Amino acid sequence: PFLISCEGIRGSGGTPDEEPTTTKTNKVFKGKVSQVNSELGEITINGVNISIAGSEIYRNSIPMTIDNIRAGQIVSVETRSFNSKKGKYAALKIEIEDQLKGPIESIDLNASTITILAQTVHITSGTSFTQKSLKTLKVNYYLAVFAFRNDAGVLEATLIEIIREDFQANKDTVKIAGEVLEVNVDSGNIVVEGVEIQLDVEEVKDIKVGDALSLNGLEVSEGGANILTTSATDTTIVSEVKSYDVDREVVLEGLPQKIV
Repeated sequence: PFLISCEGIRGSGGTPDEEPTTTKTNKVFKGKVSQVNSELGEITINGVNISIAGSEIYRNSIPMTIDNIRAGQIVSVETRSFNSKKGKYAALKIEIEDQLKGPIESIDLNASTITILAQTVHITSGTSFTQKSLKTLKVNYYLAVFAFRNDAGVLEATLIEIIREDFQANKDTVKIAGEVLEVNVDSGNIVVEGVEIQLDVEEVKDIKVGDALSLNGLEVSEGGANILTTSATDTTIVSEVKSYDVDREVVLEGLPQKIV
C-alpha cells in the first residue's frame, strides 16, 4: 500500500522565535543531521536543537532508536512544541530518509561521482562515509545514499552507507526518490527521474506528473536495467527536499515564528 503525504516544501531559512514562549503547533523539519547527542537525547538539524526523548523513530517503516541516527543523514522530524527558554523543539516522530538505495553501476573518480539506478551522485568534501571512501568503492557495491537533489538533478551526497560489498538482484531491494516525469494510467507504469517503475492501475491513480516521490522496496526487473517492479515491501510516497545549502535550509510545516 501507498502512504501519501500531501504537504509540500514551504519555506526555508526560518529560525525559532527568540521570545520566551512555548509553541504547541506541530511543525515538520526536513534537513541534514549535523550532530547527535545520545547522552542528552538530542539531535541538531540545520542548527536547530531537537529533543528526541520519547519520540518514535523510523527508517523505511521499521522502528529504530537514537543509536540509528548519525550525522549526515537526512531526516524528517515532526515536533510537538518549542520552548525557547530551553532553546529546543520536542520531537514526536522522526523519519530517517535515505534518498537512494541500490548497486553502484559506474564510478567516475575524476568527476567525483557514482551512478546508482541511472542517478548521478556527487561526492563532495562534505560527504561522509560509514566505511570506505570514493577511491575504494567498487561497481556492484550495495549502498544507501543520503542526499539533496540540486536543480540540475544531481544528488549531492551527505552520507554514503555501505550496506554490503555485493548487490544480489534476486534478494536485495532498491529505493529511488525524485520527480515523476511520466504516468501511464492504462499500464500502471510511472517514470521517476528517468527510471521506469512498474506498478499497477490502482497504485498510480493518485500519482501525477511533477509529484516528488520516494519509493522503497522495489526490485530490479529481469526485463531491463532501468525497469523496477514492486515487491512485498510497502512503497512510501513523501515530499522531497531540494537544496544547495543543506547546512542552513530549514523546511517548516506551518507558519514560522520569525524569519531573519
